Amino acid sequence: DFTVGKFNSPVSFEKEDAPLLLQASHSLAYQLASPSKMVGLMMTYPFNENLDVKGAVFNGWNQDGDNNNAKSLFFQIGYAPSTNLDMHLSFIWGPEENNNENDFRSTLDWVAIWLPVRNWIIGVELAYGNDEQGSIRNPGTDADWYSGQVTMHHDFIKWFGTTLRYSFFDDREGRPD
Repeated sequence: DFTVGKFNSPVSFEKEDAPLLLQASHSLAYQLASPSKMVGLMMTYPFNENLDVKGAVFNGWNQDGDNNNAKSLFFQIGYAPSTNLDMHLSFIWGPEENNNENDFRSTLDWVAIWLPVRNWIIGVELAYGNDEQGSIRNPGTDADWYSGQVTMHHDFIKWFGTTLRYSFFDDREGRPD
């Protein structure tokens, strides 16, 4: 399958659209650790009903100061060992700082979506990122960062549910974003 144009990023647990838009606000992992939209070309190849791979060449992370002259690369392996557990591991790599095509951002993101019983969704996301020479605390050095979230959602009835979420973004080296 091929997708061309502007599309929702398949990286994070959270999405901008239903059914996984579970809260009005977004987690720190969604806001800072992965792109929400991609503009480019994505290919998906399903090996079977439990395993697929995706790859994309895309433009930017839709953040201020984004480098729209260079392209980023995306690769994902998705595995669903059962009908109520879905996991994917994503890797994103590309220059993201405006007017700089030499310093790359790389992100490794793992997501698990578990449906333990009827009307429950539990999502876990962990991300690690590196911005080459991106530290504002120690200029000229890399900025490493960590992010994650845990989200639990329960639908009481078809049109009423509640969500609990915890998210974090650990940026000890002062990533400029």
